[in-house]
Amino acid sequence: MSIYREGATIFEALKDVFDGALIVLRTGTSDQEIGRCEVRWNEVKRKDARPDILVNLKVDKLSVLGLQTKVEIPVLVEIEKGGIAAAEEDIKSLAQRPMVTTTAVILGGNETVRIWQTRPREMQARLLLYVVQTQAGPGRHESNSRY
Repeated sequence: MSIYREGATIFEALKDVFDGALIVLRTGTSDQEIGRCEVRWNEVKRKDARPDILVNLKVDKLSVLGLQTKVEIPVLVEIEKGGIAAAEEDIKSLAQRPMVTTTAVILGGNETVRIWQTRPREMQARLLLYVVQTQAGPGRHESNSRY
C-alpha cells in the first residue's frame, strides 16, 4: 500500500473517531462543553505540509475568571515507513511555525480587555515533544501501548 493510500486510510480512521468530538470539562457537579476536536490532513502532494495529519483539540468555550479563552492543542501524526528516525526532519520543521494557540489571562489594571479586542501575538517558545511510534495503519499497535 502506498504512503498516500495508507495515509488516507489512517486519516479516515482518525476522522471517524475524533473529528467533531466534544471536549467536556467534568467537575463533581456538572459537565461543561468547552470545545471540539478537528482532524485535518495535509495532502502528501504538498512538500511543505507537515505534519501529515493533525488532530487539533480546540477549546473555545472555556471561561477563566469570567473571561473567554481560546486554546488549540495539536496532536501531530506523521506517516513514515522508516519510523522515528525518518520523521526527524519533519519534526524539526514543525518548530519553524507556530502550532499552539493559547490565552494568557492577566489579572490587574484599570480595565477589562476581552479576547476579541486584542490581536494575537506570536512568540518563540520551547516545545516539549513526546514522540511515540507504532506500526502503520489503524488498529495495529503493540500490545503494551497505551492510548
